[in-house]
Amino acid sequence: MFSFWLLIAKFLGFYSEKIELLPLFQKFYIIPALALFYLALRDIKTRFYSQDFKYIDGFKVLIILTLFIIPSSTLSVYSNVVYLSPELIPNAIGYCMNELSVNRLDAESSNNLESYLIQSYKFNAYIGLFSAILLPALFKLKK
Repeated sequence: MFSFWLLIAKFLGFYSEKIELLPLFQKFYIIPALALFYLALRDIKTRFYSQDFKYIDGFKVLIILTLFIIPSSTLSVYSNVVYLSPELIPNAIGYCMNELSVNRLDAESSNNLESYLIQSYKFNAYIGLFSAILLPALFKLKK
């Protein structure tokens, strides 16, 4: 799903002429991410737990799911930046320098492949942990 989201960003022009909107667009990724976590948890609950679903079960399931999502989404960012959108990093650096008045060294240090991979890793870890804490509690409230 993360690859699809990155492709949408590319085709909507967020890697070139609308690059100033890219951070805002990326934040909207939380909506489908939480929806997928919710649907996965609901599916696992109905298939394997039926009536005996505890908070800790949901927490474990979502942590395990997060451990699979983190490397796959980080790999998606890598393939997107290196192969599908090699123009992203130079465009981001240019935008920071021209529009935000950031010096070249600072722009390059915050807009490079390594920083994008770290951001992806952290973002998906936070979303996974947030989901693992919150969503099982919502399932317990629904009864």
